[in-house]
Amino acid sequence: MESNEEKQQKTTAATDESAVTDEQPTSESESKTADAASTEATAVSNAERNKKASAQQAKSRARQVTFKEIATMSTEELRAELTNKNVDYVFKMHKLLVEAGYTPEDADAKINGFLPEIIKAQRTGKPANQLYGAPTVKVENIIHAPAKPITLKYWMRSVDWSLLYLVILAAVFGVMGLFMKKQTNSAANSGLGTLIVMSIAFGFLLTWFTDNMDARRNKNKTAADDQAAEADDKKKKQPLWRVILLSVVGVFAVMVLISFMTVVTPALNPILPAYGYFILAVLAYGGRYLFRRHYHIKGRLM
Repeated sequence: MESNEEKQQKTTAATDESAVTDEQPTSESESKTADAASTEATAVSNAERNKKASAQQAKSRARQVTFKEIATMSTEELRAELTNKNVDYVFKMHKLLVEAGYTPEDADAKINGFLPEIIKAQRTGKPANQLYGAPTVKVENIIHAPAKPITLKYWMRSVDWSLLYLVILAAVFGVMGLFMKKQTNSAANSGLGTLIVMSIAFGFLLTWFTDNMDARRNKNKTAADDQAAEADDKKKKQPLWRVILLSVVGVFAVMVLISFMTVVTPALNPILPAYGYFILAVLAYGGRYLFRRHYHIKGRLM
């Protein structure tokens, strides 16, 4: 029979073996649980990041659409969207414009032109006082806004020069008429047709000549970093010898045309009395004044 000591040893060994057997599954279970938790946390983190990215993209697309819609909004819709701060800003602008001499309708029309820009800045969190500065500053800029430079077209400058030539030549022909005792066939050089042809031809020819000479001068003034403008000037610029040659040919052609006017029928080239040329000079001067005023031409063209 086994002694009590041997039984006790067997019982202790069995207990230890059972403890080792129970401990191993528990450790594996904890490891699996930790891995599952880590995977789930990673998935949640990725899902949150994707959700935030989608929200930002949606917000960006919505903002772009909103900005596009501003151009289609009416004045009433734009004013209804103004914040209280911007409403106060617009009110002060209107008051200052009226005090500066604008009618209420003109002040509203002027302000309405800035509403789309104000709303666009407002939707990005920038009020009008940050966009333009104080209302007094903005109104001052509106009242004393620099005039936009007027680009004169070739035909405008040519007509202006032609009218000026007509004034000068008509006055000269009038003076010549005072000293002419009688009208002869040789006086056809001072006929009305000759006068008009000379004025138009020399007006357009002089404009072409000055354009080419200005292109040559501007080439030397072009900034070094403005390569596009310099390339454009090179395309328009002609060699000096060609400009001079074409100018001489043009003057010769005008002289031939004037000589031809001496043989045309007097009905197309009537010779006016001296006072007739003086009246024509006055009319041409008035026409040039009205022409320059209509197209806002100021100063000399050369």
